[in-house]
Amino acid sequence: MRTKIKKIFSGKHSYRVISIFVLAVALVVAGISYAFFTSQDRVDNEVSGTTPEIQLLEPNWTSTGSEAAKHSEPGTTIDKDPYVYNNSGEAVYVRIMVNVTDANGKAVDDDTENAILKAILLSDGNTAFVTIDGANITCNNSSFYYYEGYYYYMLDNSTIELQQLEAEASTEKLFNYITFPVTKAEYQYFEEEFNIVVTAQAITVDSVASISFSDIVTKFVEVYES
Repeated sequence: MRTKIKKIFSGKHSYRVISIFVLAVALVVAGISYAFFTSQDRVDNEVSGTTPEIQLLEPNWTSTGSEAAKHSEPGTTIDKDPYVYNNSGEAVYVRIMVNVTDANGKAVDDDTENAILKAILLSDGNTAFVTIDGANITCNNSSFYYYEGYYYYMLDNSTIELQQLEAEASTEKLFNYITFPVTKAEYQYFEEEFNIVVTAQAITVDSVASISFSDIVTKFVEVYES
């Protein structure tokens, strides 16, 4: 599922990056979009009463990252810390998708996407969010497991058992920072405006008859991709 949010920003900076965080709830979308390197931001929300209500939050971006982003340059580290809060009254399973698009919402080439994904770091500020080996992606966050385009919220270090996110509870943060590279060879992929699109989806635990990973994945596909 890809949600396009179109926003045109203007400014004196040569390099601009837009970070778009999209919370997808069934067929209705609640979007939160923020702009790097501008003094503007925008929040759009729509609410659906037919599916579990979840929120995609990033408090450190709101408090410090958005301001730091206005002065970014090669070598700068910016707080970016998305996670999901279960605002419903029942336990849910959660999965998250991360995509990189250009300023027009179109997918960037593989080299650009890989470079940007590799610039995303976990809480220690050193560990890469993902390891990419050709077409294979491994998530280095022990609370998430990457499978066929999605990061599933799991029991710690598990690849077979999803974590049940209880009502009024939050997932671990998917990642924590973005560090802009210093070398020209690496920074070339950051010179054009781009979007980091994060999409979070949830299904209720009770909607799946078993705790089998494959059964839960099948249910997500049925709800969001059918």
